[in-house]
Amino acid sequence: MKKLFAKVAHERNVGVLVDTHDHRTLDVFDRILEVEDGGITERPLPHTAP
Repeated sequence: MKKLFAKVAHERNVGVLVDTHDHRTLDVFDRILEVEDGGITERPLPHTAP
């Protein structure tokens, strides 16, 4: 199921916004934004981290 988001986004050249607390899905996404205390921070992708 989680790869379906990436497939649809890339095939249709659109963005897909997913709100989750499940860290097991993070390897599918191209960009991760974290919202905390009213601020938005971009997190490094787990599959590209050194």
